[in-house]
Amino acid sequence: MLQNLEVSCYCGTKLSVQKGLKHMMGCSAWKKKSSLYRAAEKQVKETGSISLLRLECEALMYAEFDLSASPLSPKKVENSFPEPILPPELPRIKNPLEIKPNNSDLIQIPTRKKQEIPAIIPNFPAPIEPVKKRNQPTSEEESLKLIMALQREQEEEKHQQTKDELMCEICRKVWPDMTKMFFPECCHMMCKDHIIQTIVARYPTNTKISCPKEGCEYVLCNEELEDLIGKKELEELGNNSLKEFIGEDAIIVECICGVSSIVDPGIVDYTYKDENGAGISREAAEHMAKYRFRCAACNRVICAKCKVEPYHLGKTCEEHQNFKKSKHCRYCQKVVHSSRPVCKDPVCRARYRTACRKVHSCGHQCFGVKHEAECLPCIADGCGSIANENDYCTICYTEGLGAAPCVQLECGHVLHYHCVLTSLEKRWVGPRITFNFAKCPSCKTWANAPNNEKISIKMAEIIDLYNDIVGKAVKRLKFEGMEKDARLTNPEDHYYKQPEKYAMDRFAYYECFKCKKPYFGGKKECEQNMDRGNYEASELVCPGCAAVGLEGQNCSMHGLEFIEFKCKFCCNIAAWFCWGNTHFCDSCHTQQNEGNYLTKKKREELPKCPGPSLCPLKIRHPANGEEFALGCSICRNLRANELGF
Repeated sequence: MLQNLEVSCYCGTKLSVQKGLKHMMGCSAWKKKSSLYRAAEKQVKETGSISLLRLECEALMYAEFDLSASPLSPKKVENSFPEPILPPELPRIKNPLEIKPNNSDLIQIPTRKKQEIPAIIPNFPAPIEPVKKRNQPTSEEESLKLIMALQREQEEEKHQQTKDELMCEICRKVWPDMTKMFFPECCHMMCKDHIIQTIVARYPTNTKISCPKEGCEYVLCNEELEDLIGKKELEELGNNSLKEFIGEDAIIVECICGVSSIVDPGIVDYTYKDENGAGISREAAEHMAKYRFRCAACNRVICAKCKVEPYHLGKTCEEHQNFKKSKHCRYCQKVVHSSRPVCKDPVCRARYRTACRKVHSCGHQCFGVKHEAECLPCIADGCGSIANENDYCTICYTEGLGAAPCVQLECGHVLHYHCVLTSLEKRWVGPRITFNFAKCPSCKTWANAPNNEKISIKMAEIIDLYNDIVGKAVKRLKFEGMEKDARLTNPEDHYYKQPEKYAMDRFAYYECFKCKKPYFGGKKECEQNMDRGNYEASELVCPGCAAVGLEGQNCSMHGLEFIEFKCKFCCNIAAWFCWGNTHFCDSCHTQQNEGNYLTKKKREELPKCPGPSLCPLKIRHPANGEEFALGCSICRNLRANELGF
């Protein structure tokens, strides 16, 4: 049946005969290409009548259909329109039979009322030749004549004109221009003025705006609301509704990330200090308590009043704006009144003395260090590509990169020059030698700076120390028979075929207080029982410097690396060397780990040596509680093998 057929609009959208009106009313392609629309528009201008604008099936009404196949798109005509052809002998009936037509090319005119559709009777006494199409009109004037004839037919019924007009179904007001109308998905036609008034009136108390037509439960979607009144206006209505709920004095702020939140004023802290440790004014403290806001979504700290990020600590919004207009110190950002780019603070002046004085081609001052082989690329805000002057230094995390001269590492990361230098000079934290201090905090690669001579010299010394310790650790790994450990031979283990890494993670090395050389200080797991923050550097002495006892001298064959010690707390050979200064046998080491802390006992509380004849070591040695070297362990093993035990 014709009512169930589907066709395409000029824009390509699939339409049906019964539901094509809403689309055509807003389709620019239909208005542009339809000769009927242009003719109707001309008729409206000449007669002032608007009844022709609401022809529900305009393009569909005179569409040609291939009745032997699936429904096709209507033929697109520019300045012509097919003239309807009806067999003169076919009468109009009110209730036409729904009969499928034979294989004939017929053109039907679906009007608004079913009783106006001519019945097609298939049982003719003789075969009927296909009805030939009349010549199509060749001008808009001929199309206009056809429209006027159709209009006269429709105006026979009095209520037809009201149905064809653009009338708001809510306020019953007639509009001559369809751009003033709003067509929601529920198909109730209404004027935009009416629906906008409804939104403004209801939205502050209920954000779900339903169709104002009585009995309609359709709820307008957010896109429809934004199209009607605009996105900003809709957000403002939402904020007003929120303020009505929580109070007029509430502060609602939208973060840079797009999340809106309510700012709850905090407690005023008049003792608060700024980034430089200076106290802030009374007005600044009150402003911070009221407007300083941390976004829960992105963790940014912004000003809820002027939207500046990060928050201008120590200044009100007005003071911050005045500060931005004033000349200030290059490093501490204090306002300066002299011609120099830094203030009188000794720290700022010291930093300025090491800073590069060159200017980049972009016009910004170089943020690097003077006398480098190559200048640091520009990191000015809005210009830098490798970093930004407002980014924090990942070593100190207290100042932006622009607060001091910077250096670029070989890995590409930019850090404060004085932070890198201080880290290399202080070296590791705690008694055990580690090398994280000499690595980039971001990517954990060596902190080499090829363009800076001073940093390069210090890094060369540190890498030499690292190679020395790695060599000793691998040698000890082999001595203890651990070179074939399961973790080194298992392809799924992260230590697979990496004896250097395994040895460095397994053994602990310390720097001797006397000779400043690294020495083996036991296995790494022993370190957890040591108070790393409470140790005396003078107690860290290598076996070579502490070697006294058997033969009274160092091993001429194997050196000092394998000097053997007795347990500090009993008369047994030490198997554990913990914290770089204490030797334990297995028994004493187990007691220490189980909570019987031998290290906290006085010498009088420790076991007494029964004398050389009964001593398990068969030697005379100092009282227990004191470190004592027994000599080279390799030589002792060789002598034991010669004796047959």
